[in-house]
Amino acid sequence: MGKVIGFFEKVIHTFCGIFKILKDTKFADTNKIQQKQGDSCYILGNGPSLNSEINSDNFNLITSNIFVVNHFGSSDLYDQIKPDFYLIADPGFYVDLLDLEEKQRVINLFIALNEKTTWHLTVFVPFEAKKFIQEKLKENSNISVVGYNIVNTWKGFKWFERWVYDNQWAIVSGLNVVMAALSLSIYMGFKKIYLFGVDHSWHQNLIVSDDNILCMYDPHFYDEKDGENLKPIPITIEENNQIKILKMHELLRYFEKAFEVYHYIQDYAKSKNVKIINCTSNSFIDAFERKKK
Repeated sequence: MGKVIGFFEKVIHTFCGIFKILKDTKFADTNKIQQKQGDSCYILGNGPSLNSEINSDNFNLITSNIFVVNHFGSSDLYDQIKPDFYLIADPGFYVDLLDLEEKQRVINLFIALNEKTTWHLTVFVPFEAKKFIQEKLKENSNISVVGYNIVNTWKGFKWFERWVYDNQWAIVSGLNVVMAALSLSIYMGFKKIYLFGVDHSWHQNLIVSDDNILCMYDPHFYDEKDGENLKPIPITIEENNQIKILKMHELLRYFEKAFEVYHYIQDYAKSKNVKIINCTSNSFIDAFERKKK
């Protein structure tokens, strides 16, 4: 009985994937992301552990093919490392935000990228954001903006999923920017992918206020004094142009899905003979090989 149920679940997920691809994939714009020189690449997340990782022996592996994500460009480390690739996935970078403070952070990021980038940088963005971000970064001729399909499909039949990914019509999941970076790294032909600063320790930073508002401390490597002055903020999403505060059970479902997706990414990576190595010492991701200290 279980096998029958599992089969029909795959049928449903596959048809859902087909629907999403037909609806949202930009077939006319999809020029396959070209394979790059070099066997290895390095994805730097923005987790607080990156501060210690950059001083470790593991970090000395880094020479080129470096990915950074989200607000990394606003940090002092950006123009020291001079990354090759920059990845943006969150709609908050290209849609009108209700949160004015976050909107200003995004504006400051684009200013920083224009002013700091004196080397060639490829910025990967969802196709729907390409024109918007090209306009924001047009002042700097060193920056190239490349679009990718952010449509996510998973849990369908493996042959279907792998065919879709190989054609770059979708990614395993766009739940967070590290997942998108992993998908693109595989598409680019890298055979070893090293992860730094991917703590994923969100659950350790949760609190519930006296009036039952779910809040979280959200530390990053670029926060002053290791995030000592951070204040917990309500966990919200934008829904129908309104801000909704998440409940604990809703957030935990998100966490469950996030950690599960990494195992699907690992499965796809293995099918392409790609090894993903997690060099983040305190990471809660349990899908990938760990770099031994």
